[in-house]
Amino acid sequence: MYNSLLYSKNKSLYDNLLFSANKYGLNGTVYENDNNTLSIAGDATLHDSFISLFEKNSDVVIFKDSNHPSTRKSFYKTHLRVKNNSTTSNTSQGRTAVWYASYYNFPKLTSNPIIAIISLGGGYQINDLKTYWTTICGLSTYPTVINVPVGQNTVPSYTGAGDDFENTLDLEIVGAVCPNATLLFI
Repeated sequence: MYNSLLYSKNKSLYDNLLFSANKYGLNGTVYENDNNTLSIAGDATLHDSFISLFEKNSDVVIFKDSNHPSTRKSFYKTHLRVKNNSTTSNTSQGRTAVWYASYYNFPKLTSNPIIAIISLGGGYQINDLKTYWTTICGLSTYPTVINVPVGQNTVPSYTGAGDDFENTLDLEIVGAVCPNATLLFI
């Protein structure tokens, strides 16, 4: 049994997603009173079959269940890609950080902002950040990351747990969209 989220700004498409999910035999419900986000739950085979119908639809953003087999094992294969800050998306590799910034109307920054990334647990892998920014994003300069421990002497060390992956991903995406930023990891 998997539970994933599908998001769409298009109200008509969202209504069709909700109707279709329930007709498909999945439990489709409005997610936490957000009329743009649909929560679907169901048998793994039905779940995957339904999700696959919308994976290439640029009007639907899919957040797969963190326990789904494809979530961890293909973490870097399906990771968001950026090449020379291009807005073109390589759909076989997932959507780019720039695509998400555009989709959510993130403003284009012309200065050197200071951005806080607040973590509720875990660390991050600095080598993964640098590899992502230089190899996948093609950045020649990348953000400065500063650890800001709260209530303790140090930021938790990287262990490879789920929190660490999430923190690393957050820093990678923000850094790809704002390469001149200083990122405060709190």
